[in-house]
Amino acid sequence: MKTAFIILGIIYLIISLTFILGPEIKQKYIYKSHKKRTAKCLYKLAKLHDNLLINNFVIKKDDEIIKFDHVYFGNKYIYCIKDVSKKFGLQGNIHDSKWLFYNSKSRDGFIDNPLIENTDQVLSLKKHLGVDENEQFFFSIICISDNCEIDIVGSSKIECVLKHKDIKKFILLKEKDKSVSPINQNLLENTVKVLYQQCQQNDSLK
Repeated sequence: MKTAFIILGIIYLIISLTFILGPEIKQKYIYKSHKKRTAKCLYKLAKLHDNLLINNFVIKKDDEIIKFDHVYFGNKYIYCIKDVSKKFGLQGNIHDSKWLFYNSKSRDGFIDNPLIENTDQVLSLKKHLGVDENEQFFFSIICISDNCEIDIVGSSKIECVLKHKDIKKFILLKEKDKSVSPINQNLLENTVKVLYQQCQQNDSLK
């Protein structure tokens, strides 16, 4: 009898943990899946156009950590990308501190604007590289999973929010801009080598 109560207790505990932790575990899985799809898409694009790419970009400088899910080094721009995976919808302005999110049950809430954080990280990377913060060949990008509806308004020359399905098209469009001069390729390649080595040294932070 005692054994039966113990077994029932364990089953109850497992069911309770499933209800409590299930949504969080599911969300982490969806995020990792989205991040993996973006990495695969960017890898194919980089290989096709002979560009360079660092996934899971993490550099620690003093007490500061500079982190991106992907950094794509094009011929004309450097694209610093953060993946965001949210179910149903996001609404707001690119300059707002908070964005509204909503789901199928109409329960609304707010999240911190990931674009602001990502752009701050871009500024930190510029500082790390000794690049003037006003240089506009760095792009801060939030790549949102395709299952999320987005209504993010506002414009910026160096920031954007887009869905996963549009990231390839966006990069190709920017790289075709004839009004923008290419980055010095020797300097770019040397910079990427240094950054890659620094990322390798910080594997434990990924």
